[in-house]
This record gives sequence, structure tokens and C-alpha cells, in this order.
Amino acid sequence: MQSVAAEMQHAETAFVKPSPDGDAEWELRWFTPTIEVDLCGHATLATTHALLSDGLVSGKVGFSTRSGVLTIPEDPVCGSAHTALAPYWAERLGRNELVGFQASARGGVVRVATVGDRVRLSGQAITTLDGELLV
Repeated sequence: MQSVAAEMQHAETAFVKPSPDGDAEWELRWFTPTIEVDLCGHATLATTHALLSDGLVSGKVGFSTRSGVLTIPEDPVCGSAHTALAPYWAERLGRNELVGFQASARGGVVRVATVGDRVRLSGQAITTLDGELLV
């Protein structure tokens, strides 16, 4: 997985497989070109979009990860940044649901909702690359 992530040269590359335990339906891991990371919101959202697009899931999906069980749809924004921003602004604005805009080259809108110690992200997605790894 590390070698593939290095070849892809993206900030993070996600790898998913069916989970054998009952905590979640899928196991999910993330790699930068040099290390495995504990959490990548954007890659989690992209994985959900890919699974939905391929008809492998419908509705809510759970991922078993190094950061616990996660459940999120895809948007071209940094999900992990918005998970930090959501509680900050929710407390200051007195609202649990917010809409953020990432003013980057690709840009994007993300809807966030704080629920206890978790943040739910939602948005829209498009597939830009699709393929299979053969072993």
C-alpha cells in the first residue's frame, strides 16, 4: 500500500477492503507518499463516493480505521480541516449546522454538523479517476 501511495503522488491514498469484524462494514487505511496516517477526511469521503458509485454500499456506511469507526459523502474540500473548524465556529455562532466554502484552486462547499464529539460532513462528489490494482 505504501508503494502504491508513493507512485500515486497524492496527499493521501485510501485503501479499503471488507471488514471481517462487526464494528463496521469496511476497513480503511490512508497513506501519504511516505507514511501511513491516522486520519484523512477527504480520502474517507472519496472512498465513500467510490463505494456508492460502484454499487457496493447504499445509504450509511461504516469504516473501521486507526481513528475508530467513521461514517461521510465527497466534496473537493479538506474534510479534516472542516472537522476542526466546525466545533470552533459552532460554539462561537451558537449553531450546530454550518456551511463552509474552501477558497482553494478547486474550491468547494462542505456542510458540517457537530454531533457530540463528532463532526458530520456532507457534500457532492464526482469521480475523476477509476481503476483496479492487480496483484
